[in-house]
Amino acid sequence: PGMGQDAPPVQPEEKSEEEETEILPDAIAVQFPVDPNARKPYFLNGDAEHPVNLWQWISRPMEALELNARGMDKLLAQTKENQNVTAKVVYRYGSYHLVMKRKLTTSDVNDIQFNMGQNIPVAFNIWDGSAKETDSQKAISSWFDLFLEK
Repeated sequence: PGMGQDAPPVQPEEKSEEEETEILPDAIAVQFPVDPNARKPYFLNGDAEHPVNLWQWISRPMEALELNARGMDKLLAQTKENQNVTAKVVYRYGSYHLVMKRKLTTSDVNDIQFNMGQNIPVAFNIWDGSAKETDSQKAISSWFDLFLEK
């Protein structure tokens, strides 16, 4: 090669091609107030007086976790013995088909307890890993009402 035809050196602040193509995991969290009879918590992970129970599924690793939150910066995974949510997922044609389940009632005071005939607030958070969504960058919903009929 002649003079001046070499590629310019990569600057330290520039990302490598590998870093640019890193894909973050996709995830969804289904959020319930721990006490559905109390005032609705803030829809983004609850608040100090009104905690939420989150059921979160993450694509890498393919797992479901139960968490509790008392605000955006106060998120805590439940202990292993209190992880009661299971998930089954199929990824087909660019879409996930996910089912998460748990018994209607548990002995854990940090879990939502589902009672038939009761209105239960539910909210959703979704992270699109290919759009580099992580942490507080996500699609969110406000509260919806879930009603379990007898």
